[in-house]
Amino acid sequence: MPASHRSALPICLLALFVLMQPAFLAAQYVEDSVRPFWGVGGSSARARGLGNAYTGIADDESALYFNPAGLAHVVKGEINVGLDHMVSATEFGSASQGTGTTLAATRLVNLGLALPLPGTRLTMGAGFYQIRAFERGYEAPFLTYFVDESGTVVDSLLEELRAQEEGSLGCFSAGLGYLVSARFAIGATVEILSGGNERTEDSTFPWNDSSAYYIYKPGYRSAAMSLGIMLAPVPWWRIGLLLRTPQKISIKERSQGTETAGWEKFEYSSQGPFYLRAGTSLSLGPWLVAADAYWFDYSQIKFESDLWDYDGDVPVEPIDIGINDDLRRHYNSVLGFAVGSEYLLPVFNAKVRAGYRYDPAFKDSQGSDGLTAISVGFSVVPVPQLRVDFAAVQTSWALEMEEQWIVTNYSVNLLFRL
Repeated sequence: MPASHRSALPICLLALFVLMQPAFLAAQYVEDSVRPFWGVGGSSARARGLGNAYTGIADDESALYFNPAGLAHVVKGEINVGLDHMVSATEFGSASQGTGTTLAATRLVNLGLALPLPGTRLTMGAGFYQIRAFERGYEAPFLTYFVDESGTVVDSLLEELRAQEEGSLGCFSAGLGYLVSARFAIGATVEILSGGNERTEDSTFPWNDSSAYYIYKPGYRSAAMSLGIMLAPVPWWRIGLLLRTPQKISIKERSQGTETAGWEKFEYSSQGPFYLRAGTSLSLGPWLVAADAYWFDYSQIKFESDLWDYDGDVPVEPIDIGINDDLRRHYNSVLGFAVGSEYLLPVFNAKVRAGYRYDPAFKDSQGSDGLTAISVGFSVVPVPQLRVDFAAVQTSWALEMEEQWIVTNYSVNLLFRL
């Protein structure tokens, strides 16, 4: 990153979503330490149709991700395949604040197998899930103020910014579920995270009729373990608990731009805290209702690198100090929730469902709301060996200055029973 950008105090003419900041925020900034832990994602179409209120259900192959204890309730072998079509759009209240860009991506979001082991109470599972997607784009005016040591503005520059981000983060899992009794099951998975994204920025400067570009390509690698419990006090009531161990995500980033000769490389890491999730479900005749709650503390994320902050060409201090201080002071512990309901239509051998999810804002900022997701879906069983699930989800994040990020997902799953 050029030194002139580091010494400037940027004042946006519109509020930019904190995790999708324009690409001049390189590896040296706090947003990059948080980005791998947050994003629009999901796997099973049935779970997405229920708003991801699935920790207390988890009765198919997707239990491998949502609650491995649920694997113990899979009575026949299953293969699950899922595709997702995502449309990401940014909208603004007025044209003067910016122009939204619509991006689309179609991906394999899950492929997995669950297989009960004959003569035992164990069920094994293995699979892949997409857990984050990073697509977003926008065009906007951006005003940068330059200040002296006393904080007095000495100059300002107007920049026309066009930014785009694409990529995903996937999870490869293998695990076991064990049916301790008819009322109690436990499970565990080992998870390997892998993925990356590409952020590009094109800028034009009307004041001197010049332009610049930057490209950043971070790649993510991590490992973790999840432990699950499923309780069934009575046959029609389930309670699920999930604990995911802290993930230390290793990040290797390549970058280049107008002022660099070839690709520059950075290596750093971001470690998150424990992730806790609890859910419950009730089966009431043809109705199934479910609710989930989760806890995650973004302020406990810890950034580590060998990079330094510079004043011109003089190193001042390791950037870890400022980034970790920002995380502790400005990022929140969040308690999110999801609710969903499903209804059986016996005449058509089908189920219809709907869900709602709310993720609170994880950073202290004025005018920024949490993320909300509204979903609908259905299942059909054309033959006993096949279940087809479909879900449509609209996710939105309302930001200050009338900016809104909207993502629409259309997911389909084929679950084959062996």
